[in-house]
Amino acid sequence: MDHLIYLLLIIYSPLISTTPDPQAVIDAVMSESLRSNRVQACDGERITLQCPKNTHIQIETGFYGRVVPVEELCPERNGKSIPSRPFYDATCDVIHAQSRLSEMCNKRRKCTIIVDASTFQEDPCPSTSKYLQMSYRCTPG
Repeated sequence: MDHLIYLLLIIYSPLISTTPDPQAVIDAVMSESLRSNRVQACDGERITLQCPKNTHIQIETGFYGRVVPVEELCPERNGKSIPSRPFYDATCDVIHAQSRLSEMCNKRRKCTIIVDASTFQEDPCPSTSKYLQMSYRCTPG
């Protein structure tokens, strides 16, 4: 237990201005590692995931595709409406999106993702605009 408290003090001591209370440090670490960060972005956008010093990204969920009508989510691109597409698919998803996000970002402190089909190495519905919805947490280590 002493080793864990020492590790937690090292991780979070830059965030504490006075003599750290070991229980406060443990509470801060637990709070941060239990908090889930949710991210959503449309095709063509760039997002950056980032965790505090001495923690790393752990992907929890990941979806890339479309299940919500374009009018309700990501309706514009570059300030212009997306034109009607003759083969629009409202039930499109890249099955391995979460594993691809994990490959790219797990165990890193910072990770930038460009939201597009080439990032996910697959496009099962090329005529449909897609979006990314994901969650991650920052874990010590």
